[in-house]
Amino acid sequence: MNFTYRIDNEITLRLIEPRHAEELFAVVDANREALLPWMRWVSEVTDVQVLRDHIGLWLTQTAETGCMSLGIELDGELVGVVFHVRPDTVNKQVEVGYWLAKSARGRGAASRAVRAFIDITTRDLSFNRVNIRIAPQNTASLGVAERLGFKREGLSRQAWRVDETYYDAVEFGVLADEWQVTSPPFALTHRVDDEMELRLPEPRHAKELYELIDANREHIGRWMPWCTPQYALGDAETFIRDMLKGFAGGKGLTLWMVYQGGFVGGIGNQPVNTTDHSADIGYWLTESAQGNGVVTRAAREIVDYSLIDMGLNRVTIHAATENTRSAAVPKRLGFEQVGVKRQACALHGGHVDAVEYDMLAEDWQSQKAASRPDNLGRV
Repeated sequence: MNFTYRIDNEITLRLIEPRHAEELFAVVDANREALLPWMRWVSEVTDVQVLRDHIGLWLTQTAETGCMSLGIELDGELVGVVFHVRPDTVNKQVEVGYWLAKSARGRGAASRAVRAFIDITTRDLSFNRVNIRIAPQNTASLGVAERLGFKREGLSRQAWRVDETYYDAVEFGVLADEWQVTSPPFALTHRVDDEMELRLPEPRHAKELYELIDANREHIGRWMPWCTPQYALGDAETFIRDMLKGFAGGKGLTLWMVYQGGFVGGIGNQPVNTTDHSADIGYWLTESAQGNGVVTRAAREIVDYSLIDMGLNRVTIHAATENTRSAAVPKRLGFEQVGVKRQACALHGGHVDAVEYDMLAEDWQSQKAASRPDNLGRV
């Protein structure tokens, strides 16, 4: 499962997660000589773990400011990164950087990716000014800024150092009211099927989250102890920020369930137990979206993400014994019932019993293998 934003038939922007560190390191390492004069951080990335730590910092920045670093895919292959640096949320300005593998150059990939990224920056993140700083010797990168219509505003002498060499920086800028947005609204999504997608929450989504919960407070609050009459916008903001920071540290992920274009609930695998390589899957859904198999389809993707992509060994699902709709989901997915924990859930000033279901990675793999088309009909 990857979370992507498609620009055109060739270019896609993809969220870079810590699990992608090895893939990205291979691209950086193969292009180290070409990147090093212009990308100082390349000299710091000496192994996969260092790059994994960098990716964690990128996701932490997303949690705190909404700014991000996204991989550039050309024909499905990771070939570069476009990113925000030095966000100034007071003055609403941010710098954009970008790099591309040598093998992907000459096809306009950088220009297309950066153009879409500026759309995201000005429209979706509401920054008023975007800055780009480029060494005068970096003619390929200069060409991108100039083709996109950035204004050349000055030269900062000896603006950064790589090893013992100082480089000047040509300063470019564009204002939001000078920029013509051409791409569709931004969201990082994983397409489940023709009706459904899973979407990565961002800080800018807090108001939408709060309004959905507020409109369904009684229904959600029946089984979700956090959904109290006191739940406020600040709680939604804190949840998204803390979730993304936890995601940066490998502690799990919560996603929005989007059904027929509308946001209808949340699902995730938090918290992840990094010692035992396990996680608990939880979910909530608006009343109007029930009966369409939304949670079952989303849960199948989250289980796959947890046990395959993240490499966990075990996932569990807990449901109050009276919450038959919730308990039906793990049953449909082939989970095994482990038992009933007495008074395990605090609800409405009291405690209720909870039934626990689990799935092991080896069982999930066997189940997937048995359901493959080439295995259908076998005894």
